[in-house]
Amino acid sequence: MAGRKAPTKVQTQPDHPAPPLKSGVIGNLGRHFSRASWYGPGFYGKRLANGRVYIKTDTFVAHRSLPFGTKLRIMNLTNGRSVVATVEDRGPYVPDMPGRDLDLSYAAAGELGARDAGVIPVTYEIIRHASSAARGGPRRAQPQNAE
Repeated sequence: MAGRKAPTKVQTQPDHPAPPLKSGVIGNLGRHFSRASWYGPGFYGKRLANGRVYIKTDTFVAHRSLPFGTKLRIMNLTNGRSVVATVEDRGPYVPDMPGRDLDLSYAAAGELGARDAGVIPVTYEIIRHASSAARGGPRRAQPQNAE
């Protein structure tokens, strides 16, 4: 029977459908597509939003709302390089650049090969929430009562 197409498979819905995708999220893996810039010279030695001092060689990132201590895996979509960085500051706050979620430290930008470009397309995913890092991290020794 020429001209008839083979029947197509019908994809059924799972018993528990995935939650709806949020804007900027790729698939259900929690990968966010965004743009990132880096900030540096004017901020070296100044306090970050979490109280630490900006040290040029530290790998960290600024995000407007993720809790401090959250670890992100960030990938530069231009060259495929990636880095793991911790949220330690707030930003970016540049109103004329929508779609930019991250400000990279000088060191993080270097790892991603982003210093010359200034702004790069990235994906990022949370690999450890701050609350998980706090629960799963090393415990501090409790002081012993001296009697």
